[in-house]
Amino acid sequence: MDIQTLDTLENSLIDKMKCHPVLNNLETLTDDEFYKVLLQRRFLSLIFTPVYDVAIDGLVNEDAKDVSRKLLREEYPPSFTVS
Repeated sequence: MDIQTLDTLENSLIDKMKCHPVLNNLETLTDDEFYKVLLQRRFLSLIFTPVYDVAIDGLVNEDAKDVSRKLLREEYPPSFTVS
């Protein structure tokens, strides 16, 4: 797959996301509905790390492992201290 094809796919996914009923109507949600959306996202987030860990452990290609590790680090950056 070439870069142009990937760009086209990514753009179509972005357009699809923009049309999602929840994302398209966030400002119309009640506080309770918005809370439920956030709670659902929280449960999805809990499974993010284990899925990437399994993928990283199962990948043979070192470049693919590196990309997966970078994605995981972007999701959970190291904590930092402010003086």
